[in-house]
Amino acid sequence: MTLFLQVALLVVCLLTFVFIIRRVRKAQVQISDSVFWITLSLILLFISLVPQWVERLAELAGVADPTNFVFLTVIFLLLIKLFSASIQISRLDAKVNHLVQQVAISQMSTHEEIRQLVDAQSPDAAGPAQRADRPVTGDGGRRR
Repeated sequence: MTLFLQVALLVVCLLTFVFIIRRVRKAQVQISDSVFWITLSLILLFISLVPQWVERLAELAGVADPTNFVFLTVIFLLLIKLFSASIQISRLDAKVNHLVQQVAISQMSTHEEIRQLVDAQSPDAAGPAQRADRPVTGDGGRRR
């Protein structure tokens, strides 16, 4: 591994570590998500400080160049994170759809209760059957 790559990895992992810590302090990143990024920056720090281990691992994995092994490892870890985030997004999307349905049902029943109250208090002589064919408006059935 070249000295330039070692220094670049060292700088990137330190910047990543500082960036994530600042985001956690500002409550912009959940701690569970920050664990991945902090771990990744520590792995990059270890790789930049002990390149002999990377050379040995690259040799064991059958990768010709340790630099390619580092890139391959980082790409693999990011794909795992992407898959994990995709699962989390799917779960949240299902929860949002469920909540939207619950709110719509709640609003529909609330509007129906308001309409029944207005119809019950109406001084009209007309019966409920004649009031039922009034157009429903967004203001609880009242006309302006």
